[in-house]
Amino acid sequence: MRFRQYSNNAECTVIKFQYDSMKQHRKIADRSQLVVRVFIALLLVTLLTVYNNETYNIFANVRWQHLKPITKLIDSELANTTITTTKIATIATTTRPEGYLVWNENCHMPSFDPYERKYIEAEEDTRYMNPIPNCTEKQPLVSKSYNTTLQAYVLHIHTELKDEYLKGSNDTDYYYAYGNDGEEEEDQEDINCCYTPIFRDTDKGYAWSICTQFEQDFVVPIDTNYILIECNGTVNASTFYKDGMHFFQDREEIKERIHNNTGTARPFGILMFGIDTVSQFNFRRVMPSTFEYVRNDSWFELSGYNKIEDNTFPNLMAILSGLDLQKAEELCNYHDEGGMDNCTTFLFNLLRQQGFITAYSEDLIDISTFNYLKPGFKSPPTDYYHRPLLVAMEELLPIKKMSDEAYCIGPRRYAEVIYDFAVEFAERFLGQSIFGLFWTNSFSHNNWADPATMDNRMVQYFRHMDESGILDNNVVILFSDHGARWGFLRNQKEGYIEERLPMFFMRLPQWLKDENPEFVKALTLNQNRLTSPYDVHVTLKHLAMMSLGKNESIDLPLSCSTCQTLLATVLEDRTCSMAGIEDHWCTCTPFETLDKDSEEMANITQLVIDEMNNYLNRSVYADQCVPLLLKRVVEANLRLDLHQDVHYLPLQEYRMNFETSPNDALFDASFQHDKEQNTITIDVTEISRLNRYAEDSKCVDDNIVKKYCICKDSVKDDS
Repeated sequence: MRFRQYSNNAECTVIKFQYDSMKQHRKIADRSQLVVRVFIALLLVTLLTVYNNETYNIFANVRWQHLKPITKLIDSELANTTITTTKIATIATTTRPEGYLVWNENCHMPSFDPYERKYIEAEEDTRYMNPIPNCTEKQPLVSKSYNTTLQAYVLHIHTELKDEYLKGSNDTDYYYAYGNDGEEEEDQEDINCCYTPIFRDTDKGYAWSICTQFEQDFVVPIDTNYILIECNGTVNASTFYKDGMHFFQDREEIKERIHNNTGTARPFGILMFGIDTVSQFNFRRVMPSTFEYVRNDSWFELSGYNKIEDNTFPNLMAILSGLDLQKAEELCNYHDEGGMDNCTTFLFNLLRQQGFITAYSEDLIDISTFNYLKPGFKSPPTDYYHRPLLVAMEELLPIKKMSDEAYCIGPRRYAEVIYDFAVEFAERFLGQSIFGLFWTNSFSHNNWADPATMDNRMVQYFRHMDESGILDNNVVILFSDHGARWGFLRNQKEGYIEERLPMFFMRLPQWLKDENPEFVKALTLNQNRLTSPYDVHVTLKHLAMMSLGKNESIDLPLSCSTCQTLLATVLEDRTCSMAGIEDHWCTCTPFETLDKDSEEMANITQLVIDEMNNYLNRSVYADQCVPLLLKRVVEANLRLDLHQDVHYLPLQEYRMNFETSPNDALFDASFQHDKEQNTITIDVTEISRLNRYAEDSKCVDDNIVKKYCICKDSVKDDS
């Protein structure tokens, strides 16, 4: 297999040469020469020490002064400390200053304490304000199983639960059956169940047929992929049970792919579990049980994993296609229906062509990655596509909300519907080359504290996957797209870091690690090196080739030709540009805090707002958006350089946090300022919106303009 690799062989050669040279000198040196050399060496060391101390003091006075804002940010003194990571037994130690995730000559990525009291108190307040819905306390009335003899799915009605369902409970709308005298007549009541086949129409719709009654151990027709189940009593026809089911039916093309995948290598799958809006810091805060599980179960954490763009779509597209937004629009036409279907670098398409069995599931259909302000797919993007059933379930099943999003759908948590789909997919094709993406928004998108509600349940899923052999037959990735982009977490002093560093964990089957110890070494070193979603894209293609037993070259991402597989050691002194990360999203360089109330900062920030208004005026929504006015500068920062003093340069880079009127919109912008010309260079599309804007921009369908536009009919009187 051929892919671009970087190594420190030159450095190793120098060390070896020095070592061999020293051995040779020792062989030819006599006692008198040795005495003279020791004397000369001591004299040179003394002189060099004096010189280096003076040089270091001059350098340190500049360098550490510039790092003071970061020191304040992480609230700890910089000190050379050996930090030993204990995530796996064979871990190596890396020396870096305390309070940093990545430290090299080009990248100083800071960390901070995610357990500060302010976070704990805020989580308690949030939980009090957002009670957790109780989806149900009952076991499922109808279950399914795959009969290997029949090669078909069978539905089983759990009649032992009949009385419990007929009586109902406080947390449901289920039906009580009473006789004329007011006494319960349980013996007279029985259960009828029927199923409604669901068919995909478009990504936004579905079709269905009539509800057909079925008996115990009903064999599901082989051409049925999704159904809705309804059950009611025989005395009273009120429906008391509704749920949706999917089926991983046999198909000839799937059988053919399995038959053709007969390479010499042991096949394995790749399962990706994504949770929207979870930074590596918040993962520790609100999902401590899951964090402890992955830490103790030999998962590799990429602490230097930095997002490459603002929201979900571009960060996932970088993983799935290796493309940035501009190239994705050019090559995949994601704004057009069917554009993504023909995207040649898109892994759903690429891996299926190579022989993988693929699956994709994502909850909350209105904001799902490929459908929010986009038309979605014309044809199903994967072999097993969950969306048609989810569209029907959201419309026809009872829903309970938390933080203004669907949390319960029917008798299950929405996230459980996604994870059940994932687990059944992995069990159905255990030991095969499979690829699945399973993305959840419902318990994390709207509130930073809500992931706590799925913490213990996630551990249960992973333990089941371990016991059922899924973890031994699949590479599993648990990750996010970004941290909190607005709200309480983003508005903290550490919010800039929190937003840009999503969680990322990877687990390799033990046998795969045993056969490839170099992977363990590389992933161990890469845990505290700068990485990006483009690296994940290359890694997935690398793993896919291994699973299929192929030894072919791997195309590097079109948007990052210097990115690489994570199964090889990442260059230690890597820069953000080498990882495909633009300056605005890069967390490698420190900032100096400036006087936000100064006239100079207000004038510079006004230049940014002028560019934003120009951008709005050039858009098709110009007549619908009001001009933005500067209300106040919230935070002003000067980007420092790890290699030079920037204070006297004619071009300086700033990061400004500011509030505009109307509607008190909060923004974060990175840009370059020319002091002599008093002009700025800025990519307006990369300006971050720090508070919620759905209500402000209802008149806009464009996801970029939506961040900046305050619709004329949405202006608040008190802003």
